[in-house]
Amino acid sequence: MRFSIILTASLLLSACSNLQHEHKANSQHTSRNSLDWATSYYGQLPCADCPGIETQIRLFDFDEEANHGHYQRLSNYLGQPNSRFFKESGTFRWTADGNSIELIKEGQVSNTWRVFEDSLLMLEQNENPIETSMSKAYRLNKLSTKQRLAGEMQPRTWVFSEILGHTLDSSSEAFLAFNVDEMRAAGFTSCNRLTGPIEVSDQQLRFGRLAMTRRACPESSIESQVLQVLHRTAHYQFQQYALVLLDSDKQTLAKLGLSVKE
Repeated sequence: MRFSIILTASLLLSACSNLQHEHKANSQHTSRNSLDWATSYYGQLPCADCPGIETQIRLFDFDEEANHGHYQRLSNYLGQPNSRFFKESGTFRWTADGNSIELIKEGQVSNTWRVFEDSLLMLEQNENPIETSMSKAYRLNKLSTKQRLAGEMQPRTWVFSEILGHTLDSSSEAFLAFNVDEMRAAGFTSCNRLTGPIEVSDQQLRFGRLAMTRRACPESSIESQVLQVLHRTAHYQFQQYALVLLDSDKQTLAKLGLSVKE
């Protein structure tokens, strides 16, 4: 009986000790649980045969159930003929210590990045910092809200691909372009050009009074639908490099595609 009591007490102490260690590990401050990391990062990475690679990485919220998050990456090889942004998307996962992320493309880890409060630092395959004379160049800095909005929305042209539930063909030519610094938008309704002020913040977007040319429009024009969408827009979001305009109830009004290389 005495042996049984001692054994039971020993097991209870062991279990308590394990719980304490587990609680300590879970309560440690890591990049994953203590930093506001779900945002955009931008910088110019070294390139072997060009002046540099203009790079922007956008990290989205982590799905705990699926055990991964999603990322989007834009890369522009500077100094190349017809230089344009290449786009990439995939998933990411946190390393065991909760301080670095692994970007996963087509099932393979493409890059590992240490997550800091204001930046991402590219790591070698062994998860150590890259030790070269250009080590500092392997860092992408976190963008402010205004910088992020500018980086996401400009200087690109967004072409309407879907409007009020109808898919458009490429002949519509309706588009929008944004200047976040000046808080203005310009575009083409498929018939007339327009320009005007905007109010934009995280996930909110409103178009002010628009000035337009006065060309007579053919029956095939989608101008009335475009103007209706702009009048009703209250929110926006990005879905796999598509800009989605939403109404005040966050219902989809239109989708616009980004013209970059696959």
